[in-house]
Amino acid sequence: MSKVENLKAEILKAQQNEDIASLYVLEQQAHDTFDEETLHGFYANILDLALERLTDTLEAHRVMDMNEVQDFATLRALYEYAIEHYLSLIHI
Repeated sequence: MSKVENLKAEILKAQQNEDIASLYVLEQQAHDTFDEETLHGFYANILDLALERLTDTLEAHRVMDMNEVQDFATLRALYEYAIEHYLSLIHI
């Protein structure tokens, strides 16, 4: 299996496990390997997982714990999206 195929398999496994933290671990490899369109999809998947996790947390009336790796990664994804969205608004 090629380097690209191995990376895609690792990303798929992390997505199937809803493991946002693992996707962030693979982030640098993704940047070194994929084109801009594929990277956009990579981050869109992270955001989708983060929104799903946030929804589950809110529906369960649970408090997120910054010491819990997946909660931290979820909040990181939401923060990064918010900053990116804000920056795109001020550059209009």
